[in-house]
Amino acid sequence: MSTLRALRALALTALATAALTLVGPTTAKAFPFNLTPLDPSDDYTGSYPNCQTCHIPIGGGSSCGSLTAPCLNPFGGWYRSFGWPAAGSADTDGDGPINSSEIGSTISYPGFPDNIWRPSGSGGSSATGACNPVTCAGTTAWTTCTSSSHLDCRRSGLSSGAYTLSYRCDPGFGPLNRSGTSTVTACPDILECSTGNPCNENFAANGCSERSAGYWNCSCGAGWRLTRNGDYTPPLTETCLDIDECAEGNPCLESV
Repeated sequence: MSTLRALRALALTALATAALTLVGPTTAKAFPFNLTPLDPSDDYTGSYPNCQTCHIPIGGGSSCGSLTAPCLNPFGGWYRSFGWPAAGSADTDGDGPINSSEIGSTISYPGFPDNIWRPSGSGGSSATGACNPVTCAGTTAWTTCTSSSHLDCRRSGLSSGAYTLSYRCDPGFGPLNRSGTSTVTACPDILECSTGNPCNENFAANGCSERSAGYWNCSCGAGWRLTRNGDYTPPLTETCLDIDECAEGNPCLESV
């Protein structure tokens, strides 16, 4: 009898295993509770919304790699700490719109500034932006996002797996524009000659001309000296300094 029972148990185990194999594993949700106001039936693995709604990598907390799990982005950190609706009324990425208006949008995410990084959106669109958050979160040193963006990023905070990211423009570019679309430059070239007075060009003897993005040239007249701090790589400061003739020479024969 005991042998018969053992055989029946083995048969039931085999059937259960086969059923699980046919059905397949279920997809676990990001949290054991609903991500209000997102669809509670969504497993957050589709094109949008996906795991980058709350996490640094698109694969979510299971794809943190060298980052500290659960590798939450600024919105994910706020949501975990304060819940909803408190997290919805905040602007955790500093790009203008509050989080509740960005959740469910097909072009905007609450965890990353719109004009700096946009994860894959609905319809299978590719991620756009200069600063990949995985790269930014991986270092506390300022790191160039792309050479053409003149934009740098770094991790400025980390608490219990929740990351704070910071961004800045290279010298000669800015101010940093976090909002807008991919057609808006995050770090525009500063037109120093028209917005400032780098060559003391308010004096008629001096002139200023834009050379290229991030650079300008000074032409200095009589009584002025061209002074440059650095070569033609940022940071570059070029200006016209007033020559103090009395200190440098004897123009009035003041020694007599």
